[in-house]
Amino acid sequence: MTYGDWTAIYAAIVATGALVLEVRRWFESGPKVFVRASIGLDRDKREVFVTVTNRGDTVTTVTHFTVNQYSGFWDRLRDRFDFDRSYPVFHPSGKPLPNVLAPGTHWTGWADAVPVYVGDLETGAVWVAIHTTDRDRPYLARIPKHRR
Repeated sequence: MTYGDWTAIYAAIVATGALVLEVRRWFESGPKVFVRASIGLDRDKREVFVTVTNRGDTVTTVTHFTVNQYSGFWDRLRDRFDFDRSYPVFHPSGKPLPNVLAPGTHWTGWADAVPVYVGDLETGAVWVAIHTTDRDRPYLARIPKHRR
């Protein structure tokens, strides 16, 4: 092997490493939205509390907040919720929507009284959907089962 061959091999290795780092940066950039949901302590009020945190490096906006019930795993995967068991929260308590989420900030809101037709909030079958401007699908958080 000549000096030119070794130079070409070295250049190929460096270019491959640069490509891998660029792909990694592409996956890690953008908003990283984390959603946490819980129910209130008073079961008669049927309150749902939501905290949305942007841990990424880009600004995004929270536009909608809904409470959905899905029939099963495949319906949740395809985002096909039961329309008769869905509740859009038009005016959540807390900070009003739409709300701009800068990197490192959070939004807290809650639905005061989720209707009974959504389903039993304590079964673990009800999900909170947060719609943002950075993607078409909502961010989902399952309302955890109530431990007695």
